[in-house]
Amino acid sequence: MRRERFDRINIVPFVDIVLVLLVIVLATATFLKQGTIPIHLPEGNTTTQPIQDPITLTIDANGSYYYDDKPTTFDQLQSRLGTLDTNQTLLLRTDRETPFGYFSRLIGYLKGRRFERVSIATQK
Repeated sequence: MRRERFDRINIVPFVDIVLVLLVIVLATATFLKQGTIPIHLPEGNTTTQPIQDPITLTIDANGSYYYDDKPTTFDQLQSRLGTLDTNQTLLLRTDRETPFGYFSRLIGYLKGRRFERVSIATQK
């Protein structure tokens, strides 16, 4: 019995594995994209231009603080904001059900540090 020489590689299984991995990555990336903090923005009358690369500060309905969508305490938030330049653009997102004390506490700190570029996100 004569054996043939094995000098070719079958790439079909390799392509199958790569396609499965691609599907997994795309499904996970879509899931992570949708995992933002669910808040209901208050209504506003004005429209503004989109802000270029802001640092997002969020307060949810329970009064929890987030720095760029990462949970944090108010003390940690103060220390992180304390290292920033006061010309840094900040976007403040707060739920319309948030108790006003949490919002005013953050605004008071930003005012005390003299941040000049603070925007408040609203929906029309």
